[in-house]
Amino acid sequence: MRDTSNSCVLPMAFCVSFMALFLFCSRRKRNLANTSGPGSCAATSCHGSVKPIAGSRILQNEYSTWIIQDKHSRAYQALTGDVSERMARILKLGAKAQEAPKCLACHALSPPPEQHGRGFEISEGVSCENCHGPASGWLGPHTTRTWGH
Repeated sequence: MRDTSNSCVLPMAFCVSFMALFLFCSRRKRNLANTSGPGSCAATSCHGSVKPIAGSRILQNEYSTWIIQDKHSRAYQALTGDVSERMARILKLGAKAQEAPKCLACHALSPPPEQHGRGFEISEGVSCENCHGPASGWLGPHTTRTWGH
């Protein structure tokens, strides 16, 4: 006899994963007002220090680490080469890879133009705002002593 007790586990896991992804993406789109790009946090007194700050839970070298060591900072550049153009043709995207929404969804922060803040550059790839939301929601409050994050 066949054991069917676990037959719904895989479909259930798929549904839960899909729902979580949907909620994440819908939250992310809603929070994209005034995206300014990683440069807004690049000052040495913010997150652009060359060395970690001792005795702090925030190292303050996050920008420097991202720009020098993290491939996410070069994610958009991957869309500008011959290989990406070939992939765009094979996938019949109807646009260059660096302009195709399907490519930009993973290789860049790509809010609509009306949500671009000062200094926003799509070519900066996958940056802090992809996960943390727009810098406009962080710049003021997170520097206060009462910030609870």
